[in-house]
Amino acid sequence: MFPGTLLRIRSVCRSCRSGLLLAVVTGMMACNRVEEPKPRGYVRIDLPEHRYDTLSAGRPICLEVPVYAQLEQPEAMAPEGGFNLVFPDYGATLYMTYKPVDDNLDRYLRDAQRMVQRTARDPSDVQVSAMSFPERRIFGALYDIGGDAASAVQFFLTDSLNHFLRGALYFRQPARRDSLEPVIRFLRQDIGHLMETVSWKEPGHEKQSGDKVLPLRR
Repeated sequence: MFPGTLLRIRSVCRSCRSGLLLAVVTGMMACNRVEEPKPRGYVRIDLPEHRYDTLSAGRPICLEVPVYAQLEQPEAMAPEGGFNLVFPDYGATLYMTYKPVDDNLDRYLRDAQRMVQRTARDPSDVQVSAMSFPERRIFGALYDIGGDAASAVQFFLTDSLNHFLRGALYFRQPARRDSLEPVIRFLRQDIGHLMETVSWKEPGHEKQSGDKVLPLRR
């Protein structure tokens, strides 16, 4: 059950401050890579090669995002650094919310769990892959939500001290899972890559030399 996984992740985040991280993480997961679900027998759809560019400038995080995604930053999200990645060819958007942590990490974790629970039609439809890169202070989880859920993939990442990032993939038009499965699997791989390439910036160092900027949509 994914609430139990969330409790283990909370424990990991707390242990970061006490130096017991590796022992806890070892018990929580077998490896530090996001596991890919086994392929299923769906009709082949021609999809582009996975390619990425760095998104960083003016934000408290740095990460690699697909080159076929369009960056969208609503005015309301600009102050904290949140943004969306729009995939116009597939009618999909990855909504990304960034929040600074100020002794409120537990609330953010509960909110992330609540969003998954609201989306899943049945708790058994949710599969959780924990993620941990202690050397880069990356801790989090990726949720694969089965059935005809409105959001098939959600995730969160945190360094447990200063940063919290949450994402949720939605499609513009409702459709049966069978018709979307190839695209979901394709974008799920992009989300896994995004999570694995996140790095945090210290306050006051949001702009760094060499940052690349994707075209911006508002």
